[in-house]
Amino acid sequence: MGRMGHVARACLVAGVLAAGSGCGSQSVSGSAESLLSLKQAGASTSASQFVVYTQNEKLLWLIRTDGTDERRLTDGPEDYDAKWSPDGKHIAFTRVMSHKAGEVMSDADIWVIAADGTGLTQLSSGPEFDGVEGWSPDGKSVIFTRQGKGAGKYRVKLDGSNPNRIDGDRSHTKTSFDGQWWAKVMPIRDGEEEHESNLWFGRSGDLKGHKIKQTYGENYGPVWSPTANQFVAFVQVPGNPRSSKLILVKPADGTVRGLLSRSELYIEDPTWSADGKRIAFLMSKGGEPMTNASFRQLYVMDANGRNFRRLTDHWCDDFTPQWTRDGKSIVVQGTRGMTNHPGSGVSGSPTSYVVVVQADGSGEQVLLGTAAAYGVAVQP
Repeated sequence: MGRMGHVARACLVAGVLAAGSGCGSQSVSGSAESLLSLKQAGASTSASQFVVYTQNEKLLWLIRTDGTDERRLTDGPEDYDAKWSPDGKHIAFTRVMSHKAGEVMSDADIWVIAADGTGLTQLSSGPEFDGVEGWSPDGKSVIFTRQGKGAGKYRVKLDGSNPNRIDGDRSHTKTSFDGQWWAKVMPIRDGEEEHESNLWFGRSGDLKGHKIKQTYGENYGPVWSPTANQFVAFVQVPGNPRSSKLILVKPADGTVRGLLSRSELYIEDPTWSADGKRIAFLMSKGGEPMTNASFRQLYVMDANGRNFRRLTDHWCDDFTPQWTRDGKSIVVQGTRGMTNHPGSGVSGSPTSYVVVVQADGSGEQVLLGTAAAYGVAVQP
């Protein structure tokens, strides 16, 4: 995304290497230490929900947000990119069936399984690479993207029947929770080159839609509110210095409202709380000198742009923030253990973690202390 990310990515890679070599690492199955840290911090175990993740053996595992009930969900051979159904009862995922000799592309298909481990069903087949993207708003179909022959976006029912192509272009269409609206990012092409992009939205069935003119730059998102027909998107605005902003769009009347704008800062990965009242996101600062702010840190604010608060402050990146359903916590993947000492440099042993961060800013607790957990998805 054109940021100082080479240092941040190096830090994350260092965390993976450190964990893999035993530097501050824990095994995936040995979650007792993680659970102890949660209980010592007084974290509530009531109404906890599952987190699904892929571990280093490329199988899907489940663990509750309070650190209990950890168990393996699938047998592979290679399962990843899990996506929860809207009701939180099923999980769609990508399964790599085989690797083609001498080719980068693999044979991968879409599968679905119930959260209790029953009802494993194959939804797509063939030599192409099918990657799960998400679910239809009503939870009756799975959306996936196919690479290779017949490349495009498809919808398939939960019994594997009636796979149909719904979008053959390179955009990423997102549908509102009630299915009445869509929004997507469309690249602006100059010959074969893609540079800036535009945000478009429209009613279901309206294939043309409307372009949002106030978002010149590189657009990302959109992310729909779970409770209202509105979405947020973040825009990287070209210039020197570059800036970024977080916007709120209400398609019904075309209203576009700026929630947050920062110069020399990068806003990424906005996500709504389940009640639609708050937005969590990542923000980082490019350039020199390097500080904690140079890395992706977790922030939260009200959906009207008020009560802006920073929740994490570490010498490495956080990734993929996801709210728990009670709105009290946000689950992130990140690296911990590095400290910057002005004048004497960086010290510590970086280790990758899955962390539960308290949304009121009161602290965080380790859920999984291992570089082997990735593709984390919190149950709705």
